[in-house]
Amino acid sequence: MELDNWIMIVDDNPMDQKITMQLLKNNHNVRYIMIVDNGKKALSYLKTTCASAQKMPKFILLDLDMPEMNGLTFLEEFTKFKPVLKNACEIVVITASKVEKDLTFVKKHPEVAQLILKPLTAHCLNFIA
Repeated sequence: MELDNWIMIVDDNPMDQKITMQLLKNNHNVRYIMIVDNGKKALSYLKTTCASAQKMPKFILLDLDMPEMNGLTFLEEFTKFKPVLKNACEIVVITASKVEKDLTFVKKHPEVAQLILKPLTAHCLNFIA
């Protein structure tokens, strides 16, 4: 994939996927959105397809609570990527979690650019140009 402005949504909830996708398309002129339903599939895709910084998504919108591999484990695995790949995209955690331990971990994690609590609104994704 050689797109400049694409976003990966990593979330297992179909309703949250749809809401996030509609907000991105309607308010932020995002051309391509890829939806992946767990962290394991997202990492696999990134490792096999995004060998260069140009192929990385501009943003990864990451949920925390997912089956198979949750967002916290995804973040730990993502730290192992080459710096050039990690620096090519921003990870934004979007979660409904109220677990203070998890939220504190995310806020301090060096790979996380932002933390946004669900439910999403039209203005909470304004950082996307």
